[in-house]
Amino acid sequence: MNRSHHRRRGNCSAIRTTAGPCRPRGGLHALLAFDICAFGDLARSHEDLLYLRATMYGFVEESFGLADLPWGLSHREDRGDGILLALPAGVPTVQAVDPLVDHLGALLADHNRRAAEPSRLRLRMSVDAGHVTHDGYGLVGRAANQLHRALDAPDFKAALAASSADLGVIVSSFVFGEVVSGRAGADRYRPVSVEVKETSTRAWACFPDGSFVPRLRAVPLDPAWEGA
Repeated sequence: MNRSHHRRRGNCSAIRTTAGPCRPRGGLHALLAFDICAFGDLARSHEDLLYLRATMYGFVEESFGLADLPWGLSHREDRGDGILLALPAGVPTVQAVDPLVDHLGALLADHNRRAAEPSRLRLRMSVDAGHVTHDGYGLVGRAANQLHRALDAPDFKAALAASSADLGVIVSSFVFGEVVSGRAGADRYRPVSVEVKETSTRAWACFPDGSFVPRLRAVPLDPAWEGA
């Protein structure tokens, strides 16, 4: 199998994991988490994994720049197959959704149209906001917990697999109600159940058309949430 990697514009040659000067101390922060889909696929070589991580970091950083978000000032934690970020206090949460989602989605779609199969990159993205504290080891707070519960929600993963999207986005009900609802593009979002560990709640997800072939049948909308 040809495992050649297509290199595109932007700096994807190095992984940057150094946390920015923003170390949350209990204030209100917009939070983002990213995860590489099927990172542990056995068809991917060690070289593939290194390339996918570097590409993820490069594209997220590039999309931050395009969305006028302060990458260098944001707190960042490497998660192996993903990234956790807290924007500096005072940065509007809306910027973590609009226009960041469209910029990142466009970068991924352009890359995936040209890349060899093991190098194609599909991301899940979660957005929330809340009070978090860095305790010297990492971020602590209910919002940080909910952020990752949503990212790992089985219904969210299944809905992404049933779509052609290069980027699947899930936002908390709080972020949807306060930031997304009423804005252009809000109709792209649909309610998704989040049932992970002790968490049982609802979030909102969107799956912009992309370059992937759907692998599963679409997940039906919960009738109880019709018209929500």
